[in-house]
Amino acid sequence: MTWNYRVVIKDGQYAIYEIYYDDEGNIALFTEDPVYPMGESLDELRGDLEYFRHALTQPVLKYEEITEQARGFQINDEDTVNLDSFDL
Repeated sequence: MTWNYRVVIKDGQYAIYEIYYDDEGNIALFTEDPVYPMGESLDELRGDLEYFRHALTQPVLKYEEITEQARGFQINDEDTVNLDSFDL
């Protein structure tokens, strides 16, 4: 399973979400809420911001469409998710 940041439009608002893909490249999971850049150092924060910048170069995803593709699974930032437990 791989992931990246992507711009998603939901209710007319653009935001960045973490999107997780199965081995075939289909959207399998995504964060319930938009994410924000962070790091334990300025260098880590800079790196995270670069990932955000890359997300701006990718096609915008529609929230309704990724919800259908993800088969209803969402990741809440407070939850610990064992991705091995999903049969994708």
